[in-house]
Amino acid sequence: MPVKKTVDLTLAFSPGKDLLKKITAFVREKVASGAVLKITVDPKILGGAIISFQGKYLDGSLKEAILKRR
Repeated sequence: MPVKKTVDLTLAFSPGKDLLKKITAFVREKVASGAVLKITVDPKILGGAIISFQGKYLDGSLKEAILKRR
């Protein structure tokens, strides 16, 4: 049985059912088909998302964008 690929996703809020379906479809199309999402809610990121997959990390959070502009 193949090992499921897990994509870690951090959001500032808990996504509703419709948004979760859209995120899942996007991740499976662009990142890894058949991927399983592990969602963490962290209001400290303010908005956007942080994604981690197979040792790669992308911080697209609003908090990171604000910190970069300082």
